[in-house]
Amino acid sequence: LVTGVQTCALPISETTQTDPSCAEVARCLDLDRPDRERHAREAAALLEHALSDAGLHREVSVRVKSPCSVREKMGRRGLPLRDLQDVCGVRILVDTIPDCYAVLQAARSLWPDLPEAFDDYIRFPKENGYQSLHAVALLPCGHPIELQVRTFEQHREAETGPAAHWRYKLATTAR
Repeated sequence: LVTGVQTCALPISETTQTDPSCAEVARCLDLDRPDRERHAREAAALLEHALSDAGLHREVSVRVKSPCSVREKMGRRGLPLRDLQDVCGVRILVDTIPDCYAVLQAARSLWPDLPEAFDDYIRFPKENGYQSLHAVALLPCGHPIELQVRTFEQHREAETGPAAHWRYKLATTAR
């Protein structure tokens, strides 16, 4: 699904390697990083404008996965880089749970999404209490971009509570 992204030898769309080194993932990601990040910033700005028009109090930011985090996910899921849809994303924080779904509706009015890539961790939280909406939108350039939508409180919990990413990373590296 990732188009225009190159590896050192083959386009990612033709690459099936599922266990590259962090350095190899970094080289692959670096080849189109400026375009990918520019598209993410443009998507964030467009969504920011739509949410402003809707009167939603929000915080919108672009997030980029580290090469080693990308590699770990490839290994966990047994996927080649070309099949990852969340290498770059936009995180949207809002005041209320209904606002989360309003953000999702606004995003779907801007871009087509991949229904199979939608996870409603607000309605169905993860075992560790993590709550967020995850969706993947297809930008006009062909790049997929992950949208993470949650309330400010859910974000605080995701960053510092039992569902904190650093706790998860610490637990998985200790195994």
